[in-house]
Amino acid sequence: MEFWSRAFALDTLISNTDRHAENWAIIESPHGDRMAARYDNGSSLGCGLDAVGLGRCFSENGEIKPDWCRRFRDSGRHHVRLDRPAKHGAFFEPLCHKLLDTYPEGRAAFEHAASIELETVKALTHRIIQHVELPKSYALTEERATHIHTVLQIGMDLQIGMERIRNILCEK
Repeated sequence: MEFWSRAFALDTLISNTDRHAENWAIIESPHGDRMAARYDNGSSLGCGLDAVGLGRCFSENGEIKPDWCRRFRDSGRHHVRLDRPAKHGAFFEPLCHKLLDTYPEGRAAFEHAASIELETVKALTHRIIQHVELPKSYALTEERATHIHTVLQIGMDLQIGMERIRNILCEK
C-alpha cells in the first residue's frame, strides 16, 4: 500500500497516465519480495510532445498558455481503475480518494508530493539545459522546461487554481 500511495501521489503530481500493469513489477529476492522502483513515466509532464505539440503550449509572444496545460492535464486518465473506464479527465482524484479511504497512512506520500520545491526543480532543469549534451530529439529546451514546471505547478500549486494534490488532502 505504501508503494501505491507513493505511485498515485507521483502520478497525480506529474500527470502520468502510463501506470499500466507493464509499468510496475514485484522483485523476488531471498531477502523478501518488494515492489520495483516506479519506472516508465514517459507520458508524464508532456515528455511525449514533439516540437509541434510543444509549440502549441505557447502564445505568439512565447508565453506559456496555462489553459493549454490544464487541458493537457485534464485529458489524462490513470490506467488503474476503480470499476470501469473513467470519464475524460476525471479519474486521478476519485482513485486517490479511494486509496486514502482504504489506507489513511498513504496521506504522507501526498503531503510529500505537495511539498516539493518547484524552485529546486527549475534550478535542476536549467543546469541540465546548460551542461548536459543530449541528442536533439531528447533535448531539454527552455520551452520544454517551462512546460514541465507549469504541469508541476498545476499538479500542486494554488496559483494555477488546479491544486490536485492539495484538494485530495483537504478532502481526506
